[in-house]
Amino acid sequence: MSEEIKGQELDDAVKTLLGKYDKVKQAMLVKIEVSSHSDAYVLFESLNNRGTPLTAIDLMKNLIMARAEVNKLTIDDCFNRWQQLLKCLSDDYSTQERFFRQYYNAFKHKLNEPFQNDNDRKKDPLGVVATRSNLLNIFESLINKDLPAFLEDIVDCGQLYSWLILQDPTEKIFRKALEDLDHIQGAPSYLLLLYLLRNKEELQITDVQINKLIQQLSIYFVRRNLTDYPNTRDLTRIFMDIISRIEEECPTGTDVINLIIEVLSLPENCASDESFKRKLKGDVYKDNVGATRYILCKLAEKAMTQESWTDLWKRTDKKVFVWTIEHIFPEGENIPQCWVDMIAGGDRSLADKYLEEYVHKIGNLTITGYNSTLSNKSFEEKRDRKSKDGRYIGYKNGLEINKDIAQKGAWTIEDIKTRTKSLVEEIITVFTFPG
Repeated sequence: MSEEIKGQELDDAVKTLLGKYDKVKQAMLVKIEVSSHSDAYVLFESLNNRGTPLTAIDLMKNLIMARAEVNKLTIDDCFNRWQQLLKCLSDDYSTQERFFRQYYNAFKHKLNEPFQNDNDRKKDPLGVVATRSNLLNIFESLINKDLPAFLEDIVDCGQLYSWLILQDPTEKIFRKALEDLDHIQGAPSYLLLLYLLRNKEELQITDVQINKLIQQLSIYFVRRNLTDYPNTRDLTRIFMDIISRIEEECPTGTDVINLIIEVLSLPENCASDESFKRKLKGDVYKDNVGATRYILCKLAEKAMTQESWTDLWKRTDKKVFVWTIEHIFPEGENIPQCWVDMIAGGDRSLADKYLEEYVHKIGNLTITGYNSTLSNKSFEEKRDRKSKDGRYIGYKNGLEINKDIAQKGAWTIEDIKTRTKSLVEEIITVFTFPG
């Protein structure tokens, strides 16, 4: 290597070091002194968020840590109890946030009592209802008022909530009913159930009574979700009003359950039989896929025995349902010729008309596995389809809901009309509210 090259490399190395030195000289060190370990924790958490804004729940935790020493609690104890709470609520932030809103809305009257005074005549000084926008303000007040009592109560309620959201694997008498309530998306009622579970002894209600109530709530949400009545934004108010009436009238035992059903049955709170029936006769699949799937699954489960039980809510590793809704007359716009011939005697324009009018009716829907393998196949292929190991996976799959379809030699518009009428009457009976 020449002396000239060695000299150039040395110059480059010196320039690199001088450049780094200049960077160091330009750096600014900021010293921040805090008065306690809890303040240091809050500061660290606030700065160490990787550029992502802290959520309301993050800020609640920070405030708890900051208030620990003042309340003669250790930071470790507060941190462990907070982690215990979040473990009960799952890792899903939306579920965590919903819990905090429903916790306040369920126990609003009790939580507001320490903040009421003669000068401020507000009945609910913390807020009429907890929302995303005021959640932090509400819980900041609760934490600052009495941290030990707050932590004890919120962790206890978190354990109860873990049962409601099926996070706790402990077998309870109402676990199956809660699974149904989850399947029909009845989460708005968790605030009422949380209140009942927390005050079960005072209200003198049993697990059996709670189980029957949850079953009724599932029926209520079938009708609500299919008709979209009452409006979603009214559901929190309805369940909070029920709690208010319980606290005002002080019923016990069966009277508690009767009061709840009575309020939910009011015309302003529940879809009528007429509107429910009208929706069932319409394009249910288009109106609400989730509610439609739930209805079909419940009809199929109705005929199952312990020996023939099939989990229709099972999911694959990719989190998709193994059992899915199947359109007997296919829903795709490009109707296969075999279906044009069967459903409309070869008239494609008539088949298109039937597609628009009948394909999403309840009478044209059922539950099967391996839906993607059935798709646009002919009726006979769908009916007689088998898996590689020889099991029937089409309409002969053994589900009672498919029994009549499996015996058909063809599928026509009259079949859809007849089955729709039959299923609507059965659904009205199964999902009568109150039952």
